[in-house]
Amino acid sequence: MALFHQQKNGDVSVVSGINLKVVIENPNSEDIQTFTVTTNESGSFSGEFNLPKNTITGEFEIFADEPDDLKNDPKYDRIADEHPFWDNVNFDDGHVSFSVEEYKRPKFEASFSPVMENVAVNQKVSVKGSAKAFAGTSISDAKVNYSVTRISYRNYLDFQRFQQEDEDEIISGETNTDASGKFTVDFIAAPDDKDRTESIYSYRIKADITDINGETHSANTIIKAGHRTLEIDSAIPDIVKTKNKNFLTLTSRNLNGQFKAVNGIFKIYFIKPFDYRFKNRTWEQPEFKTISDSDFSRLFPYEKTAVSDFDFNVEDNTEGTLVYTKKVNTGKQKDIPLDFMANYKSGRYKVVFSATDDLQNELESTQLFQILQSKEPFVQGKLFSFEQQNDNPQKDGFVELAVTSCVPQIYVMLAASRESKTFFEQQISLTGNKTIVKIPLPDDLSGDVVIGGDVVFSNDSFHEELRVSVPQEKDMIIIEAESFRDKLQPGIPESWTFRISPSDGAKTEVLASMYDSSLDQFANRNWPGLSFGSPYNYLARKNPVGFGVAEFALRGLGQHYR
Repeated sequence: MALFHQQKNGDVSVVSGINLKVVIENPNSEDIQTFTVTTNESGSFSGEFNLPKNTITGEFEIFADEPDDLKNDPKYDRIADEHPFWDNVNFDDGHVSFSVEEYKRPKFEASFSPVMENVAVNQKVSVKGSAKAFAGTSISDAKVNYSVTRISYRNYLDFQRFQQEDEDEIISGETNTDASGKFTVDFIAAPDDKDRTESIYSYRIKADITDINGETHSANTIIKAGHRTLEIDSAIPDIVKTKNKNFLTLTSRNLNGQFKAVNGIFKIYFIKPFDYRFKNRTWEQPEFKTISDSDFSRLFPYEKTAVSDFDFNVEDNTEGTLVYTKKVNTGKQKDIPLDFMANYKSGRYKVVFSATDDLQNELESTQLFQILQSKEPFVQGKLFSFEQQNDNPQKDGFVELAVTSCVPQIYVMLAASRESKTFFEQQISLTGNKTIVKIPLPDDLSGDVVIGGDVVFSNDSFHEELRVSVPQEKDMIIIEAESFRDKLQPGIPESWTFRISPSDGAKTEVLASMYDSSLDQFANRNWPGLSFGSPYNYLARKNPVGFGVAEFALRGLGQHYR
């Protein structure tokens, strides 16, 4: 069963009553069947086919495409000599693949349980696995052949980039599943002869389980070990606006990704304020300065003293000024409210989270971030900026926009676009560093709105954009399972019952699919949802005023000037 839809002017709708040609291709790209289907009122169609006996195995394709002979279609317009649909649409054929293989349906599956404990080198590790039938019963007294392979990694130049070096099998053996279908693989997480304190090792455990009927399935897992037992991390928004509810998230995991609580401490450091200058240098940095930096700043107050302020993350290694310290336990509190930053000044900061693992290794995580103090009248380092003021523009019918600037008065050309079409333009005069603008929204507008502003100041042009989300109210369909079983008995009919409740009461058609999950042993299939895409949305700008430089040469002097 498939769905046939179209997209016109951004709106998606189904296509009913249209004939399509369906072609079945074998792995050699040979057509093995072709037939015609017609979409129903919901835009869907269904069909069935039988594969030829003794066919080849491999990936088969199902294609849905335009019919070959449109003139025999009842909808063909003979007067206009065209088909009202097919001759007026840019059609992308639909296709899906499926596998045809010779196989014996598996009766059971094998798996390993995750290792929850901290693992260090030279420590005994016990990895537990199990064999379980798809019918739900345990596979007891099955033969288990296992092996453990060590994979060595090296940390080069202390850049936290690990490169795989060697693989060595360190143990192999044989055991049996117990009455509950479980088994255990024990080994020592031994390092290699090139062991260093920063080394991390992965131990790949493989087990082949064979039941009393001779059916065999494999399970694999990887356990990591090193000279430390924990990894810690901190996450904070890149830009913290003090008026918003912000959080610092602290995490602590063992090397195998399992959460482990740890006592630690985090510190907040102030690194430096924002540079108030926003205008890039017009000329290159001179080899010999003729005026001092103080005179340059006085004469050109908005122009940066350097061509670029890119500092190669110097802030990461800058100590800064300690402004806050707190002890934490990640088992009791992972998300730290940042309300204590309410009165912090704008600028660049960093958070350092440190802790100690079971082996007394000192661990540390550093994150850089910026604070924008909402009480300040404007954003430092920008000529002008936008900030959305209302939470629900769709309900209000407009976007309320605060426009701020670090200079007393500028003129801003505002524009707003949806689906790359401008629906609002206005020039505003910003006096006193801030003004409020209401941008009315067209009726039935939904999706992202892009708001842009252009300013000409001090012989240069500046542009800023803000993307505002206008959520679309969607008709919800509630699907409830009233009766459902995931275990089937051979030869016994089974039925499932679902309740479908559209929010608007409209007639609804449901596409439901099922498959035997045991076939995942051979190939996993993705079951993607319906995706209709969306048009690219950008600000439809007119050609802005531009500023450049001119070059000339003085002949005979061998010099060029700009």
